[in-house]
Amino acid sequence: MRVTQEPEGLHPQRVALGGLVLGVLSAVSIGVAWFVLTPTPGALERGSPRPAATFGEPAHIETSLFSPGTMPSSQTAARVRLGQYGWVNRAAGVVHVPIERAMELYLHQADASAPRAAPEPGATP
Repeated sequence: MRVTQEPEGLHPQRVALGGLVLGVLSAVSIGVAWFVLTPTPGALERGSPRPAATFGEPAHIETSLFSPGTMPSSQTAARVRLGQYGWVNRAAGVVHVPIERAMELYLHQADASAPRAAPEPGATP
């Protein structure tokens, strides 16, 4: 019985060219990602529009955690406030809720406002 080696079908020039092409494409991809993801100076300064959320923000959610002039002096006080119910402005009827509950409410509302697919004809509910 004679054992022979199968001839290799790889050409070193093609392997080197493939590696070079892959390296160039990687560098271009990284450059494009860097350009797209790096914010331009002053893009989000006061007065410029905020980027829109993918499903829209409900109008009734208070976007600031603390009223002007009520900013706590320590991170501990801020963490305590994030876990409690309380008044932000009693006269206006604005309250704050624990952050976990606020996230649940936000996600529930986003899920409720998401478009639903139409049922297929002849399908029973």
